[in-house]
Amino acid sequence: MWMILLHLQLAAGVSLPAPTNLSITSFNMEHTLSFLPGPLTPPSCRFAVETLHPRRKRLWTPVAGCSRLKAGRTCNLTRAFEDPFDQYQARVRGFVSNLTSRWTVSKWFQPLTDTVLGPPDVSVSGCGNCLLLQFNTSSDWRLRKMIGFYRELVVVVRRSRDGAQFSLNLRYQDNMVVTYLQPGVEYCVTVSMKSFFKSTSVASEPHCAFTSRPQHATTLYVACALVGAFCSLVLFLVGRVVCGSRLSSTLLKTLKSLVPGNTDAAFHKNRKFAEKMSATVSVLIGTLWALCGSTVVSAAVNRPANVTLTSNNMDLVLRWEPPEGAAAGVLYTTRLSSNIRSTIVCVNISSTRCDLSRANISAYGSYSGWVKAALGEESSDWVNSSRVTPDTDTIIGPPNVTLLSTSTTMEVIIRDPKLAVSTLKGVYSVVVYNVTYWRDGHMDKARSINSTQHDRVVLFDLEVSTKYCVQVQIRTRNPRPSEMSRPVCESTSDKDVAPWVEAVVTFFVLAGAVVLAVLAVVYHSHISNFLCPGDALPLHLKEYLLAPPTSVVPVWNYSPPNEVFHQVSILSLDAAVKGGVEQSQV
Repeated sequence: MWMILLHLQLAAGVSLPAPTNLSITSFNMEHTLSFLPGPLTPPSCRFAVETLHPRRKRLWTPVAGCSRLKAGRTCNLTRAFEDPFDQYQARVRGFVSNLTSRWTVSKWFQPLTDTVLGPPDVSVSGCGNCLLLQFNTSSDWRLRKMIGFYRELVVVVRRSRDGAQFSLNLRYQDNMVVTYLQPGVEYCVTVSMKSFFKSTSVASEPHCAFTSRPQHATTLYVACALVGAFCSLVLFLVGRVVCGSRLSSTLLKTLKSLVPGNTDAAFHKNRKFAEKMSATVSVLIGTLWALCGSTVVSAAVNRPANVTLTSNNMDLVLRWEPPEGAAAGVLYTTRLSSNIRSTIVCVNISSTRCDLSRANISAYGSYSGWVKAALGEESSDWVNSSRVTPDTDTIIGPPNVTLLSTSTTMEVIIRDPKLAVSTLKGVYSVVVYNVTYWRDGHMDKARSINSTQHDRVVLFDLEVSTKYCVQVQIRTRNPRPSEMSRPVCESTSDKDVAPWVEAVVTFFVLAGAVVLAVLAVVYHSHISNFLCPGDALPLHLKEYLLAPPTSVVPVWNYSPPNEVFHQVSILSLDAAVKGGVEQSQV
């Protein structure tokens, strides 16, 4: 039948049907081309595959090993698509004898973004209170080549006993440690890859291991047997204490009858000794029981109670109550868990509150808080809170309101509350305000302006010299409205002055100041001469000062003039009276 159809096609000059369903799949950089033969394609038809590399002058190149494919076979394009950053195309056509089909061309394919990232080979082992993850990429050259493209690993850790799990985003390393786990507990780990580029990843199969050697069933049986023996001994000794005096009396009477020469004094002496021994044994048993009981109670640490995660203005605060019967010195460790990672935040704190906002949260993430108690070497199980999504579950605080009043109007200035993450308009695309105002003392007659997007609202038709109070509430896509702002009150003025009058007066004052400044600069010299005129000198003094000098006396030829002096005699009047004469020379 096929030969008849082939001969008919050859006679009619009709080509073969083109291949269909051409697709390129890639897993860990191993690329495979698959296709289906066209309808009515003869079984003897063979298929040839060619690839196109844009950097090679757009020439189609045959693929080695894919020049004579049978129907249903695939073509490995890994070697042909060797550069992960480039884009490629592939095409297929069928041929038989002298008859060929049209080429069927695939879509553009880029290895780096279109491949599916499979996880590397991972082994898990315990290390006390942690798990050691070891990755082996030496067996696959494609994985070794892709290590540089891996941005991080998504590690999901699940506790086998109750299904509690958390996820971590870790940068790729050959050896990784997942810490803060319970010792002696089995955990299962799945790993998936993330790259710098948009690629699909597949998670690995769960790999399970105990953090440390678990307690075997034989150990549990031995412990139960010891506890049972101890309880039997306690019951026997209690019975001995209760019936001790009666048994001792009976035993001593028997001994008295058997041993000759026993006196009543010896009988009573032995009886008292037996009673004292019974009391001593009972006290010893009670002491041992108290010590063992206290040891067992102190070794166990109860879990924290009433764990709650709250959000106010986009923050995340974890609160809890101390464990029941908690002793002094209990410390707490908290962690923040989201859909993609888990981060330890507070370590060994004594308070019952931890701010998880410092863990670089997102307003659109979904988070739960975890806390455990520790006393010495013992620690409790992790206790988690309910999940909180900040943008829909947070409580938005009240806005800040400022009032500017005139005679019959009042401007309301609204400032959004500060958020721990971004701003209010940065988180919510639509923010509206509900403004409520009333005359002081008449809140029952309050008026409202609802759903306005303006943060500056003007209230009209107010009474002059009247005190008004205003409150504002914010609404977003968060189902909870914000807290109502505190009432802010302001009085309108008593003068009804039109705003344009103040504007005109201000304009003319400013214009006059500018004109005066310009005139002062232009006529600076005239103004200075007018305000500070110069003094007029006499004409002869001006001529004398302006005349050039006629002679110059050299300073170096100057000599002081000769001084003329005479000898002088001074006669004292008192000396002349006394008859004596005194002369002095000067």
